[in-house]
Amino acid sequence: MAVSSVRGAAAAPSIGTVDEAHKVLTWNGASFSGLLNPPLPAPCAYNCDQRSFSINLPASAWAAPDSGVLVSIHYPSVSDSLALYVFDSAGNLAGSSFGIDTNGQAVFLAHPTGGDYQVVVTETYAQDPTVSYVGDIRYQATRMPPCAKAVCDLLPRLSPAPPANFHLSGIPPIPSTEAGTPIAYSGPGSCYLDELAAGANRCLRFTQDIRNVGIGPLELRFRLAGVDGASPSTAMTNCQMEQVVYRTDGSTWTRPAGPCVYHLQHQHFHYQNMALNTLHRVLPTGVTDPATVRTSQKLGFCLEDVDNFAYGSPDNMAPGYAIPNNIRCQPTGLPSATAPQDGIWETMGITKGWGDVYTWDLPSQFIEVTGVPDGVYEVVNEANPDHGILETTSGSQASATRICIQGSDVKELPIYAADCAGHAPVAASGGGATNIGGGVIGASTALPDTSGPGPDLALALWWLPAVGGVLAAGIRRKRF
Repeated sequence: MAVSSVRGAAAAPSIGTVDEAHKVLTWNGASFSGLLNPPLPAPCAYNCDQRSFSINLPASAWAAPDSGVLVSIHYPSVSDSLALYVFDSAGNLAGSSFGIDTNGQAVFLAHPTGGDYQVVVTETYAQDPTVSYVGDIRYQATRMPPCAKAVCDLLPRLSPAPPANFHLSGIPPIPSTEAGTPIAYSGPGSCYLDELAAGANRCLRFTQDIRNVGIGPLELRFRLAGVDGASPSTAMTNCQMEQVVYRTDGSTWTRPAGPCVYHLQHQHFHYQNMALNTLHRVLPTGVTDPATVRTSQKLGFCLEDVDNFAYGSPDNMAPGYAIPNNIRCQPTGLPSATAPQDGIWETMGITKGWGDVYTWDLPSQFIEVTGVPDGVYEVVNEANPDHGILETTSGSQASATRICIQGSDVKELPIYAADCAGHAPVAASGGGATNIGGGVIGASTALPDTSGPGPDLALALWWLPAVGGVLAAGIRRKRF
């Protein structure tokens, strides 16, 4: 049925009813024109899509403390940002999700009352001339994984997507926009001025996406100002992060996670040593030479929710560390009135089911390849190389993309390719992928001592099959 518009427009089309027979509803959203509007325009007149849905579930559906209904939307590019608002039957705002530098929004309704609801989607930031989206409404009986012990840690697991969007030219005259979206530019340069001044001359640039496929959030923080409220001088010169570990009983504990640094070019703090990228030669047999040709600097990240790769899966979650929630890794809030000794904290992280994306044109996002001859190579992206972050499983995860370098041109190749034409090695039969090894990098490396118990294996792996289709690597890339 159609429900009266919250913002005073005509009755909104109905998506359907969430009930015991229909626990998931989906819809295709409107196409936006690229003309921006303020959040919550009144009435919902232009660049605004309004829908309705109903909830009709028995009281037993809310038996778990964390049960509810998740309303989410997804769109193709982080270059565009939509805003999501959900209203209850009385017209009150039940939840909202908005901001830039993300390809999805979601609102979780905890133990919602039955009745009619309104969904309003607006466009708040756009680089593309048109933007379309898809929507998903689903009942979640619980979001807590099973725990075989009295209490379990809800740990992250970092899984980098294969590198993409390779460039050896076309670097814009200024760094990427604050939204992290590349500026259209066709010049010959591959390095920024400060990178040239630091000794780089030929920068192989690419986009990387580090995803959290674990069972809990990755949350990191540091004290920006101390107990005396002083300026953040120590944070600027000796910044150290701590990891906040959430547990199944609702408690948390913290542990040292490693260094952080103020990134002058990005003008905010990074968790240092989040990723490491290496370049490897591909032999004529199609096998990757394990010897490293070049290595990037260890890359720091301002952690935030950008890529909602788990959209449409049973374990999708609302973003917890997206702009404006963490305001681009700037300090949020003030010291507590009841506990001023806590000082001012800066928090960043990646929610389960989300990834943090660094586009190819961001400063420091490169491997220096001066003197590297033309040919076929693999670029390997390793997450958490120093093991400073406690994860569900010990050892780092990595992914790789096979590329062809020819002068200032670079292109992706099939992962089995032995030459720049994309041909498989002669020894390979049927054109299939060659056995190029695998395993988890550093799997035998012990984790640092912590104050909490180790993760339960069943707990660590319980949700991965649900998003396996989303996580599968493409033909040009591999994950190991």
